[in-house]
Amino acid sequence: LPDSRPPVLIMASDGLWEFISTQEIASMVHKFLEQGLTLQVAAENLTRCAKSKWRTNEGHYCDDITVVLVSLTGSVLQPLSESAGGIACMDRFNQDCTVT
Repeated sequence: LPDSRPPVLIMASDGLWEFISTQEIASMVHKFLEQGLTLQVAAENLTRCAKSKWRTNEGHYCDDITVVLVSLTGSVLQPLSESAGGIACMDRFNQDCTVT
């Protein structure tokens, strides 16, 4: 995703991903946020969209659909950088850290 957009962590059960691609979901989340919707409303919209896809593809059966969106703006870790000279990341206090 473009760096100008705030990072958002998308955690969801397989019911969300069954009929919608990762790229489509990421695009929808950013579109919702650009429209000024909250993360809660964006998650609810994703759930409704996934439920509709299940109805279209499977009739009355629908797998569980759980969606949690978390803003990573202001997170302790800064984005990973290839130019960090072997350092995986730095925290907000500029101390080296490792991502495992």
